Amino acid sequence: MDGKLKFKHLNPDNWLEQENVIKHIVHVYPDGQQEPVTQADWLKKFLAPRLPECVPIEIIELYEVARGCMLYGYFFYPLYTVGHNQLFLVLDAATAVKCEALGMEKADKKKFVERINYLLRLGLIDEEEKHRWEAVRSLRNSIVHRTSQMLLSPNFALDGLYFVRDDLTKLFAE
Repeated sequence: MDGKLKFKHLNPDNWLEQENVIKHIVHVYPDGQQEPVTQADWLKKFLAPRLPECVPIEIIELYEVARGCMLYGYFFYPLYTVGHNQLFLVLDAATAVKCEALGMEKADKKKFVERINYLLRLGLIDEEEKHRWEAVRSLRNSIVHRTSQMLLSPNFALDGLYFVRDDLTKLFAE
């Protein structure tokens, strides 16, 4: 089975070993010198984006699950994708919490698109941001209907943490 998977087949001997793909990622310095990326490097990178205290705790918890998956991607590469996919659920939940706080009746039962439009009408999402939120909704929906495992790069997943942090900070700003 190992040769057929696009990623490491976990077993008792390798489950805590660094993914082979990660072993080939290096820092390249201006003088051309190269140095392998270490476990401490990954930890520092993925722990850097932090949510402000204005974000509700239930949303912070969802965000931290996404981050945790990404951190463990160092050992099992598909977890970068799992963590990134979790970010779509974070944003979905964030709109429900925000809409409910603003008085939208049964916001958690409304469709994601309805919550996006509600926030747009209130001026909490502008026209430019609306397109990004709609893309998030579309991507969230596409995850449910996948028939094969998608693999995202660690940097793509890390960028997602920053983008979602910025969206949540704006959405829940005092």
